[in-house]
Amino acid sequence: MVGEMKNKLLFTFLSAFIFFGGLTFGQLEDLKISGHWFLNFKAGKKKTEDINKFDITRGYLNIEKSLGNGFSARLTPDITLDEEGSDAGNVELRLKYAYLKYKFDDFAFFTNPYFEVGVVHRPFFGFEQKINPYRVQGKMFMDRFKVIGTTDYGISFFALLGGKLDKKYQKEVSKAYPGKYGSFSIGIYNGGGYHAIEENKNKTIETRLTVRPLWSVLPNLQLTYFGAFGKGNTAEMPDLAVHAGVLTFEHQKFTLIGQYYTGEGNSAGTAIINSNTSHDQKGYSLFAEIKVLPKRLAIFGRYDNFTKEKSKDEEHKAIVFGAAYKLNKGVKLVADFDASKKDNAAYDDNSMFKVSLEVKF
Repeated sequence: MVGEMKNKLLFTFLSAFIFFGGLTFGQLEDLKISGHWFLNFKAGKKKTEDINKFDITRGYLNIEKSLGNGFSARLTPDITLDEEGSDAGNVELRLKYAYLKYKFDDFAFFTNPYFEVGVVHRPFFGFEQKINPYRVQGKMFMDRFKVIGTTDYGISFFALLGGKLDKKYQKEVSKAYPGKYGSFSIGIYNGGGYHAIEENKNKTIETRLTVRPLWSVLPNLQLTYFGAFGKGNTAEMPDLAVHAGVLTFEHQKFTLIGQYYTGEGNSAGTAIINSNTSHDQKGYSLFAEIKVLPKRLAIFGRYDNFTKEKSKDEEHKAIVFGAAYKLNKGVKLVADFDASKKDNAAYDDNSMFKVSLEVKF
C-alpha cells in the first residue's frame, strides 16, 4: 500500500510539474496554491457495522495559474480513504480537477462567460454547494443516491445572465453566481465521473438553467432546472435521463432549498432492471439553514426521500441535522447527526454522529 501511494504521489507531482512547468520567477506571482480539507471523527453504524474512527474525507490541494489572454489552468489532486472493493482501507489519490479555463468577453445575454476543458465542473453541483455549504457533512441529494456525479472528463460552458446583482446583495447575502436574471451552464462529458474509467463510446449532455423571476424586488429567489441525457457508463449502455427542479431562497438570516427529481437510470449504469434496461427513479430533498449569528453560527437540517421504481418499489429516506460554527475565515466546525433507512428498516441501522473540521487556506 505504501509503495502504491508513493507512486501515485510521484505521478501527481510530476503531472503538476509538467502542467505548470517552465515558469519563470516573474510568472510565479500569478500562481495560486490553496487547500480544502474535511477532517472528522465519526461514531455510529453503517449497514449495521459499528464505526468509531477519525477520518479525512476530502484532501484537496489546488494549484491554479493565470496564463494570460483569458486563459488559466487548475490542477487538484484529492486524497481520500477508499471504503469499497478490494482496495478498502487504502489511502487513495485521484484527480478531482485538471482543466484549462478560457474566460472571454460578455456577449448577447451572457455575462462573465467561460469554458472549462479537461476534468471539469459539471453544471449542477458546484451551483448547489454554493447555496448548501455543508458538503463537509456529506454528499448532496443526487450524489448521495448515485444519480449523477460531481466532476467529469469533458467540456463545460458557464455564464451569468443579464449582468450582475448590486454589490450590497453580494456582500450581505451571496457572491456566488450573482447573475441579475440567473445563470446558465451546459456541457458534454464521458458520463462516468472523474473516478471512473470510460466503459463505452457514449457521451452525456448536461445542462442547468437558473432564473431569478423577481430579481428587482426579490433577488433571493431562484428557480433552477437541471437535466442530463445519455447512457449509463457500462458496455450495455442503459438509458440515462435526469430531470430536476430546484427552488432556492437565500437570505442574510436563513436559506431554504426544495428539490424534486425524476428520471431513469444513473450515470454509472447501475440503476437497472437487467443489463441494458434502466428502472425509473424519483425523489425529493428539503434543506433549511438558520443563521443564528450571521457568518458565524448556524443550525441546519435536511430530509431526503428517494424511490427506485422496480417491480417492488424501493424507498430510501435520510435525515440530517446539525450545527456549524466558523472559528475563523478558513476553519468551520460542524457537528451533525445523519440517519438513513430503506423501506421499513430502522433508522438505527444506518446512523452516524460526526464532528468535522472544514479547513480552507
